[in-house]
Amino acid sequence: MEQSQLSSNADARFHHRIEFEAGTSNSIILSESETIAARLLLSNAERDFQALELQFVAPSHQRAQDAAQLQRLRAAVAPHKRLPTELLSYIFHLSTEDEFFNIPLGPEPTPPWTLRHVCSRWRNIVLDDRNFWSSIAVNLERGEGPGYKEIGDITKSTRLLDMVISKTGPIVMSLRIDGYFMRVQEAIERIIVPHASRMVDLDIGLPGDSMVVFYDMLPDDLGVLQNLILDFVGPTSADPPISGFPSTLRNLTILGGYDVLYLLPTERANWQHLIDLEFSHLYVKLSDMFSILEYCASLETCDIAVWECDCGTSEHSIILPHLRFFIVRLDHGAFFDAFTLPSLYRLYVQFEESFPATEITSMIQRSGCALKKLDYYEAEGRVGECGPNALANLFAATPSLQSLCAQTLMTPKPILERMGSNDLLPQLEEFETCLDAETLDMFFDVVEHRLRDIPSDASRSRLVSALGIYPENFSLEGDNQRFVVRAANLSKDYQSDVRIEPFL
Repeated sequence: MEQSQLSSNADARFHHRIEFEAGTSNSIILSESETIAARLLLSNAERDFQALELQFVAPSHQRAQDAAQLQRLRAAVAPHKRLPTELLSYIFHLSTEDEFFNIPLGPEPTPPWTLRHVCSRWRNIVLDDRNFWSSIAVNLERGEGPGYKEIGDITKSTRLLDMVISKTGPIVMSLRIDGYFMRVQEAIERIIVPHASRMVDLDIGLPGDSMVVFYDMLPDDLGVLQNLILDFVGPTSADPPISGFPSTLRNLTILGGYDVLYLLPTERANWQHLIDLEFSHLYVKLSDMFSILEYCASLETCDIAVWECDCGTSEHSIILPHLRFFIVRLDHGAFFDAFTLPSLYRLYVQFEESFPATEITSMIQRSGCALKKLDYYEAEGRVGECGPNALANLFAATPSLQSLCAQTLMTPKPILERMGSNDLLPQLEEFETCLDAETLDMFFDVVEHRLRDIPSDASRSRLVSALGIYPENFSLEGDNQRFVVRAANLSKDYQSDVRIEPFL
């Protein structure tokens, strides 16, 4: 018995050397006899493992069958099977979050491709309602450079489009593609052309030198188009230019370099039908912008950037009778001298250096508009300046102003004093301004007065929110902590939103 125990201990030490020493280290090399024993141990271990695995096959198979049975039975008694068709359809619309259907398909299953997870009745409703498949986003950008010629992704996307896109009714589509000219042409002919007559909304981004393939379709082939985004990726050619836009077009956005503007026609383009125009990324010359805007008589929203004043504004007189929202980025206030905007409701100005208060005042007085919102931002993110007299004249010309957001404009003391006495901006409900150490106290005095003073007639409004932007080097430690406390107390006492934040 003692001999047997000694043998057992020796075997254990031998096995430990093979498995836990040689098996965990590349520096230990087994002898020939040890190697033979190790192979025998390995063979036995593999046999035992395979036998154990076989014991799990049958239960695993049974588990899969039971899970499938559970899913079928749950679907059989699903409460949403009894819901009206209209409600099921609405629920599914919510689940897709009104997003574009993306082609090619992404790696993650996203609605509406997870139909196997819903009941068969819901699935049939969705497949029958072609409105679910009328908003398509096709992204064929591969980032392989301008010489990329492969069209396999175009073929696959076309096949998928034929399966899901609605056969009748309007279509909303986005297309992005890069590569060689012939590749872009293939995509246009197979993805855009077959559905062009039903497209109401199109967002298209192509290499600039290939865009001619698309705008050859304008205006006639896209006869019901209402919204168009043209994204010129890279340099383009001005020959030939766009011949015109469909008379149905109402919203136009153009992205790209400065040279894109030379592609645009003037009086023959049906500009007069547009209600929304965005050229904010083109940075055009003033004269070029005037040559287009003078034909846009129906505009309601305009977003442009003009960084070069190359002509006298006195030569131009542009009346836009329906324009309500004007967004401009510029570096010369004389731009406003050419405009008469009787319906202007909101003005957003991004400007370099001094705020063009005098020019804006003249435009407002000339237009006779009731401006409600004025937003101002300095282009470089610095604190802008404006003389108190010019600012007072502007505010006197805009008694209807309800919102003044000027986080990069310092409001002088005399202006704050007149605002506190309701002499300026009596209708103001939202006020944002830049402050310094000398105007912080007055800012809070003005805000508190406007919060406390309940208007007795419709000619005045009560302040709802106020934001003061204090200098970056101004510390709110010590005694200055009172400003934070005062803002919190005003917000609480008058159920309003009063805050101070650092200038960033």
